[in-house]
Amino acid sequence: MKKLTLFFATLLSISVLFTACPPQPPVEESTAMNYWDGMFYSYNEDNDHPWGEYSYIFMTNTLDANDQGQFSGEGKCIFLQVIAPTATSNQIPAGTYPVVDYQGTEVPTQDMVLAGYQYDMLADYGYPGVYLVDMGTYAWNITATDTTTLYVIGGDLTVAYEGNVAKLTLKAKFDNGTSETFAFEGAMNVGDHEWPVPEDPYEYESTEAVQHNFAFTSCDMSYEADYGCWVLSAEKDNYKLGATFYSENTEDATGSYTVSDSQENGTVQASPGAADGNIYYSFWGTTTEDGYIQDVWFITGGSMTVTGANFTCNFTSHFGSTLQGSYTAAEAAPEMAKAPRNIKPIAKKANVKNSLIQRPTCLK
Repeated sequence: MKKLTLFFATLLSISVLFTACPPQPPVEESTAMNYWDGMFYSYNEDNDHPWGEYSYIFMTNTLDANDQGQFSGEGKCIFLQVIAPTATSNQIPAGTYPVVDYQGTEVPTQDMVLAGYQYDMLADYGYPGVYLVDMGTYAWNITATDTTTLYVIGGDLTVAYEGNVAKLTLKAKFDNGTSETFAFEGAMNVGDHEWPVPEDPYEYESTEAVQHNFAFTSCDMSYEADYGCWVLSAEKDNYKLGATFYSENTEDATGSYTVSDSQENGTVQASPGAADGNIYYSFWGTTTEDGYIQDVWFITGGSMTVTGANFTCNFTSHFGSTLQGSYTAAEAAPEMAKAPRNIKPIAKKANVKNSLIQRPTCLK
């Protein structure tokens, strides 16, 4: 009997042991990252809602890259963009930052990681000539045979410090339905970043003078109240024309305009060339089959006349090329409505070191 009692006592002790120590969930593994580059942008420091914008570039430790952004190995290159309204220094404050889609929000209202998205400026705003595809937080998934973009649409970033050592954990939910956790621990050399200004802002325009004469086959003109200017976008085959111009009349742009950098009514905005990652208004150019800018001529002289939805122009570029252009709107048949037209974005792929590009404005 004693043996039987001892047996049941042993079972009881084993039962208590298992009850007291339930199985632990598996520890989530993180993909290690190497720090590559960092930038800090400070905005609105003097108003009631100061905030800072931080941009970081990391690579998974299976990748290596040179200064030209050429990769070797396979893995992910991560572009991380963070908003911290309380930012006053070039070091992101410790805390947890949720991934937020803030498109359309002029001033962020909380600490956040910007959700990644494809920035289609022409389709969204009517502006041609942007050289940017990717914004927000995203990753290039790099393999031996292909490079694809994954946009971070959910998750969060945790930031902590031990002395000069930063500890970051990014829990990323991608737009293709996958999720992955990335971790970094080390020093980050982040400072105020200034976009390099090229010695010649017109370096993308050929110095060879050419003459173009086009009757454009489509044209969009709209008044952009947020910027106080009109924007014209016309096209013929693979040629695009983008012009910003100023008029007191916000309903009808009919009038004559001369090219100038004064931003006064009755003028077309002269282009200052390319800077800050943007091709600035006004210009014309050619595009590839994929819609990317191939050739560009920066408008610095000439004139334009607008009559309703029609226009004629005689523009001169920085290096002396000319564009004589016109557009005459077709009369719509009474029984037929105009079909909507799909507008393809004009963009130029940026390399990883210049992926954060500011939106172009009317320079006013």
